[in-house]
Amino acid sequence: MNTNINSLLDRYDELATKVFNYTDKFQKKTAFENILSKIKSVIPDAIGSNLQAIQCYTKYYFQDYRRSKFTGGLDTFTEKTLIRFVDENFNDIQLYENDNEEKRRERKVKSDELRQTITVKDCNGRVINNPDNIYWQYGTYTQYLSFKEQRYFPICLKIKKLGCTYFEGTNYLVLLYIALNNELHLNSEELELLGINTSNGGDKYGNDIPKRTIKTDIRKLFKQKLNNRKLDGTNVSESDVIIEKLKINRASNKDYARIALIFYNSKFIERKNDMFFKDFLLIFYDLIGIEHGTPYKENQLIISKKLSTEFQYLL
Repeated sequence: MNTNINSLLDRYDELATKVFNYTDKFQKKTAFENILSKIKSVIPDAIGSNLQAIQCYTKYYFQDYRRSKFTGGLDTFTEKTLIRFVDENFNDIQLYENDNEEKRRERKVKSDELRQTITVKDCNGRVINNPDNIYWQYGTYTQYLSFKEQRYFPICLKIKKLGCTYFEGTNYLVLLYIALNNELHLNSEELELLGINTSNGGDKYGNDIPKRTIKTDIRKLFKQKLNNRKLDGTNVSESDVIIEKLKINRASNKDYARIALIFYNSKFIERKNDMFFKDFLLIFYDLIGIEHGTPYKENQLIISKKLSTEFQYLL
């Protein structure tokens, strides 16, 4: 992958930390879903297309992820030490993984016999090179047996086999995905306990969002220039793109008023020069199928960068 995973990790880590300060559980749920979608889009295909091991990684939450990333000594079996072990001993691990049954039994006998042996040094303080030292207390095979019991081991090993450029960063991105996925499930359970069902794609109170109809008269708002300008290499006009954006159901009805303000201030929209925004807003609500829309004032509406980008053809 050409994507700098470490930069993305820092960004998503920062966003996740901010989300935990949200007091509205529905907003928190939506934010978790958005971050998870972004992370999944950059996780290597071989992992992202087979998330069974990840889905089974329960009871691992955001605080566990932070501990995994920032704590863990050499003598503790944490995700951090596991990642380091796999990275540094990958060739040996592959050898052990490919052992046949007879070889595994042979190694087990040696491991049971020698695993309590500490590092042996000669009279000059130099470690004695012994082919059986992999079975000693801190030997490669002894550690392999311990790490192999850890639930994250198969995921970490798969990432290493993929040859990811940012091996450590990719692992922590997957761990962040696991943690936020579990936080999302926990948050959804809490919402259900509060009597809020969000599984049907409805609003925060579980009510179905009525389907809106965009009236064809919406095109009368567009100046001819907007209808004539086509996207490169297509017959799709910029006005066609805008109409598709208007069909999207928004998380808040206030967003429709914000979009109306973008229309109202655009030089590509037909309206009377002396028309007040409150009058334009009522017309706009009717054209995009909003019933009983709130009559917001201009100073009550702040246009986000995301909306500006979404409706860039009007700017």
